[in-house]
Amino acid sequence: MPQPESQPARIRRRTFGLGVAAVTTAAALESHVGLPAGAATAPATQTFDETTLWDNTVDPMNSYHVHGLAVLPDDTILVATEGRHEVCDAGPRDLVVRRSEDGGDTWEPTQTLVNSVDGQSWGNPTFVVDKTTGGIFLFYMLSIRLPENTTCSGDIGDLYMISSSDGGRTWTAARAMSGLFDHFPYDWALHGPGPGHGIQLDTGRLLLNCSHRRVIIGNTVDQRFYGVASIYSDDHGATWQATAEVPVSVPYPINEARLVQRSDGTVLVNGRAAAGSESLPSAMIAD
Repeated sequence: MPQPESQPARIRRRTFGLGVAAVTTAAALESHVGLPAGAATAPATQTFDETTLWDNTVDPMNSYHVHGLAVLPDDTILVATEGRHEVCDAGPRDLVVRRSEDGGDTWEPTQTLVNSVDGQSWGNPTFVVDKTTGGIFLFYMLSIRLPENTTCSGDIGDLYMISSSDGGRTWTAARAMSGLFDHFPYDWALHGPGPGHGIQLDTGRLLLNCSHRRVIIGNTVDQRFYGVASIYSDDHGATWQATAEVPVSVPYPINEARLVQRSDGTVLVNGRAAAGSESLPSAMIAD
């Protein structure tokens, strides 16, 4: 849908480092005596509970794949996933969600947010939460295969969004988000939100990663121009605009990525290789 004109936030390449930090903790055994004041002690044991939210052996769908999770300002937890009618990235898929109001101890029954009608393939559920207003935005994609495509991947991916103002109990009608990426020079046809969730910056800006590529039919891997360009909102989700793209690289094509804001205010984009590259993981810094 048309969006107000605005100067997009620029994303440019900067030098970055990759490293692994190994951390060891000294533990004082009870049998030791004469330890100096302030000596390290054994860390407290941490435990966690495990809950199965969907199980294809008892639940109706063939599989449950690609998950999105959000924690609301009141600590309500929302988890969404694709309910796949068959094991196929572009096959019939519903979008379903479950809620927990007690930190994950108990969960409400599954709620179907978007139904597959006549084989529609809804995917990539990705939350963005506005901590100021409590508004929740769930972005997702309608995947479409061209008739010549015999693979299980879609050629076209249109972006959609629904929202909730009551903690995920009820949701608005779907809003088409087409046109946000038409101005890019790559002829991108598939726009996949996420995976995971978006973030809110210190400024209040809502920011969501989206990955892109050309159609599969008629394009080799190098010709698909896998890339990342996010969307953002500065008016609490009323309107959304595209950022500039992370520089598109044919030798290292990135698609699915995560965003994090660093302490200096910059945003780190950490992307995975889209086509089996043997290169190191890619990271970019955004202004």
